[in-house]
Amino acid sequence: MEFNELYESLADPQVSVDSKLDLLTKFKGHVKKELVNVKLISKYFDALLFVIQHYQDSNIIDPPNALKLLTLAHSALCYLIKRVAMQSPIFFSQPTVTKLLFYLVNLVPQEKRFWLSSIRAIEAIYLISPSILQNSLKNLCLNIKDNENTEEGISMENDLNKTILLIEELVKINTKNNRNPMEILNFFNPIFIDVLNNGNKNIENIDDNLKLTIELIKFNLKKYYNDELYQNFINQIENDMIKQHLIITNSDDHISTTTDNNNTNNNDTNNDNTQINNKNNNENNINTQHIFNQQFEIDLILKNDLKIISNNTRQNKLTTFKNYNSFEQLSNDMINLLQPFQETKETEQNWKLRQANILKFREIVNGNLPKKTPIEFISICKELQFIECISKAILSLRTTLSLGAFHLIREFCENLNQNLDSQIIDQIFTTLKTSLSSTKKITSQNSLHSLVILLLNSNFSNKLFNICFTLVNEKNVSPRICSSILLRLILIRFNNSVDNERRLDNLNLFIEEWLIKGIADAQTSVRESMRLTFWYYFKCYPSNARKLLTDSFSSQLKKAIELSIPPHLKLDYQPISTS
Repeated sequence: MEFNELYESLADPQVSVDSKLDLLTKFKGHVKKELVNVKLISKYFDALLFVIQHYQDSNIIDPPNALKLLTLAHSALCYLIKRVAMQSPIFFSQPTVTKLLFYLVNLVPQEKRFWLSSIRAIEAIYLISPSILQNSLKNLCLNIKDNENTEEGISMENDLNKTILLIEELVKINTKNNRNPMEILNFFNPIFIDVLNNGNKNIENIDDNLKLTIELIKFNLKKYYNDELYQNFINQIENDMIKQHLIITNSDDHISTTTDNNNTNNNDTNNDNTQINNKNNNENNINTQHIFNQQFEIDLILKNDLKIISNNTRQNKLTTFKNYNSFEQLSNDMINLLQPFQETKETEQNWKLRQANILKFREIVNGNLPKKTPIEFISICKELQFIECISKAILSLRTTLSLGAFHLIREFCENLNQNLDSQIIDQIFTTLKTSLSSTKKITSQNSLHSLVILLLNSNFSNKLFNICFTLVNEKNVSPRICSSILLRLILIRFNNSVDNERRLDNLNLFIEEWLIKGIADAQTSVRESMRLTFWYYFKCYPSNARKLLTDSFSSQLKKAIELSIPPHLKLDYQPISTS
């Protein structure tokens, strides 16, 4: 079902409200369960946004029906955002995200159910395009109009206080995903200053709306900033009355109550930044229930698929580390060590320097500062384009240089662990994907090993799932084998529940497409690996897997799949194919 006429039907005043409700119900079911037509995505969004904008005024139709239409359109919009984030993330341009944020924050009723659904949809955009979403929020905070949106006659009068509450939700999303909340607050710090200074320099009275703005900003900053950082923020405010309101007093306890009433995410966040940076403070901090013995399964993959015995990998570990007293000293050393990598071509002169410096980088990565303050170290790496430089060594035709770079990138992932962000993950994955197709077996094996280590030390995101999924469509065999192993790891690591919802529940359609492609692959090695992965999917979703086995495979393929059942999983399954 394409829903080609969705906009026309919803916008037509001659179509009854009951018919529109019926159409929206069917469309929502389609979006939840099936892939959408990429060519119609823009029209789908236009249709749902029309309903939200048009029927927010309950005078147009009876209030109960207006609320029903609004509720259903908003719910369908949130599901569509999550579907597009997985299926076609390129759709989310800066103007599009700004427009969606405006609708999700400003044009829906101020009720908890609407806010919660909006936050989940916004989180889906944030996890695939954090910079675009942050810049869109910046535009809303500063009331920067976008031509693509204003042309449609939309009154972009943004509620600043709701936007600040949304920024607080992003901080909580970062904390939930074991990322540093300071990244968000530091990005919006100068924007908060602009908001409080803009037009307020000479005011003599602070109205209730501005007072709430001040309180919300104060609450968010004081929650994470130390006294020095907070005082530095206050010093940049021009109006003395606003400064006075920003000074913390004993009466500030009421702020928590105020924001909790507006902010519907009731999960407490941990303010201890050291805990965020702790390698062991990963998904086990969240309400999780795993159905696999994760360490056993990971060791099994290393031993059987990568031919690596985990206990023996320590022999490749360095015994010397480079410790620093300051980031300035570390940064200067990294700048000098990266010099040989700045040259475009690898030469007889620079490749030996690169190899020697790879060893020194391994000493730095295993030293004190990357482990104690990983976020700051990652920032330096981004600034110096560290991954781009090391990628040249990974892709080198000189085996010794390439192997050293693989060791470095694996140690980089292991030590920085859950602090790896989407930009770093994407850069590393892109390089390893290229080397995975190398005709050199040792290079291809090390690429696979490094991709496994990357996945083992990354937080879950739809973007990570998506880039792993792309490997099943590669022309070369090695990436397709790798894709089956990575899917198995995704099922092992991320099948757990978060906030009473399993993170993979909405991805079943893609997982099954992934499995079908692998099991029907032309290469025996790919088929064998994916048949094994199928049973891990069965362990997570037995009813879905049974249906997939019955409906999607021939009798011959069913028999081959059944012969691949791993005994240690102790599955509740009886062969359904005849002998």
